[in-house]
Amino acid sequence: MAAKHPGVAHTLAVEPYGLRVAARHGETILSAFRRSGIPVRSECGGRGLCGKCQVVLQEGAAVTPPTGQEERLLGGELLARGYRLACQAAILGDLRVYVPPESRSVLLQVASRGLARAVRLRPLASRVRVELQPPSLRDVLADWERLKWSVEARTGRPVRLDPELLPHLPVRLRALGWRVDAVLWRGELVVDAAEPREGEGYGLAVDIGTSKIVVHLVDLRTGETVAEAKAENPQVFVGEDIIARMTYALREREGLAELKRLVVDAVNNLAAAAISSGGVSASDVLAAVLVGNTVMHHIALGIDVRGLAASPFVPAVRGTVDVPASFVGLRYGRRALFPPVVAGYVGSDAVADLVATGMHEEHEPAMLLDIGTNTEVILNTGEELLACSAPSGPVFEGGHLRFGMKAAVGAVDRVEIDGGEIRYSVIGGTRPLGLCGSAYIDFAAEALRAGLLDSRGFFRRDSGDARLRRGEAGYEYVVVPADESASGHDITVSEKDLSELRLAKAAVYAASMVLLEEAGLGPEDLRRVYIAGSFGYGLSVENAIRIGLLPPVNPSAVLQVGNTAVEGARLILVSEDTLEEAERIAASTGYVELTAAESFPRYFRRGLRFP
Repeated sequence: MAAKHPGVAHTLAVEPYGLRVAARHGETILSAFRRSGIPVRSECGGRGLCGKCQVVLQEGAAVTPPTGQEERLLGGELLARGYRLACQAAILGDLRVYVPPESRSVLLQVASRGLARAVRLRPLASRVRVELQPPSLRDVLADWERLKWSVEARTGRPVRLDPELLPHLPVRLRALGWRVDAVLWRGELVVDAAEPREGEGYGLAVDIGTSKIVVHLVDLRTGETVAEAKAENPQVFVGEDIIARMTYALREREGLAELKRLVVDAVNNLAAAAISSGGVSASDVLAAVLVGNTVMHHIALGIDVRGLAASPFVPAVRGTVDVPASFVGLRYGRRALFPPVVAGYVGSDAVADLVATGMHEEHEPAMLLDIGTNTEVILNTGEELLACSAPSGPVFEGGHLRFGMKAAVGAVDRVEIDGGEIRYSVIGGTRPLGLCGSAYIDFAAEALRAGLLDSRGFFRRDSGDARLRRGEAGYEYVVVPADESASGHDITVSEKDLSELRLAKAAVYAASMVLLEEAGLGPEDLRRVYIAGSFGYGLSVENAIRIGLLPPVNPSAVLQVGNTAVEGARLILVSEDTLEEAERIAASTGYVELTAAESFPRYFRRGLRFP
């Protein structure tokens, strides 16, 4: 980014909060954080002694060189990876910083559980106890065949050897006295000869979202989650949406490898946290099932994304990908399974949503929306499944909005306007830092009801409301006055903010209507609407319908189902039947490419207005 002259304010973009704040030339990053009310750990008070205020910068960032304190506390390896101390790095130009989890005083709100139907337990990974006769001069049967025949005698099914086990098999069998638990993958692949343990067997269910990552530690005997961990996807540092991630992967020399490292490291760290919380031995984790949109799926596997980045947006692989955990870089488990995707922009997370909710089995029209930077919409017509993806962008997570931020402590998440009075609630009960996506939706709906807004998203100049004023970028409404905010500045919603909201909600509205038109249906035909994901879980359904984000249905028909992606991954992990079901769903779902849909521009234009 080009540096500005001394005395001129720079723009500091702060991830994963999605905040954009003003910074003075020459002040430290920590100073800018403090002035803006962004809470970051700094036990030493910003004197460069504790090393807790770590941030990550892009290569070539406009800041001062590392200080001696940074070299001592961070070391060469972290400095080379872009880590700096916020109290030491002074700002010399526009800057994007990422605050890693260990440096934050707050955490984002993440839906880590969701609706999940019951399935028949038939885990992808299982243990089979066998006691082998040691070889002798009279019995020189090879180690693998000795194990193979014993396992087949116990299970009644033919089994194969995982090549990754073969180099270690002679040592394992002898060290364990020829009494082992053969770890079976999908009932046929022997992936380990492990120390016998009574009933111990766990797996990882992983949802790799564009913004967030959730890991469940699952007991394979019961199918239940015993511990969980969650964090922001650290890839947000290079861009908030999947388009930015693909651009980085294709343009930067080691871009794809860096993005893969970021996400795999995050999954490993969250898995370690869940394993520790669950009081489980790492060796008892047998496998992992990972879901995500198609871009996250490709990046985690290290697959080139150029097929997804340009028309006709074709994935490298659509079906189930079943590989050794080491192939992905996972430190836990022997195998890693990626369920099938539907298309270039409808991934295995959408398939997992269906698996968890069972919507695909309904005989009356129903729709599922997973709203985020890339919104997946799936319609069950009662006879078939249709899916599409809406480019809704980061607005629902506070992106492109002046005071927008993600749903973290300090974010206003609810807004009400009643008789000229405004009421709001703040996540964590602190002084407000900004507004998250649900607050913008609430404000728009409330302003429409109060007669402050017209259908084009413009404030009515004659409303007489004292909070409405003309700002630098046009008319704006003061939601939080300066004396109530954490930063000491008014927090406002502007007509420009509302324009961004209208663009995002128009994309989602148009996607829903295109699918309904393809099926010859209307919103009135929908008997159920499922809203999946973290954003949808905290949404006011009535307000979302009022502004035209959701189809005009009876609010009682809408179910907010939480993180059904990770729940679907869990159900696949504990049931081979469910994996087969997921494969049928992906293969049979019809994909509608919105850029090729003639009706999309018409519905998009209609969606730009508030109903």
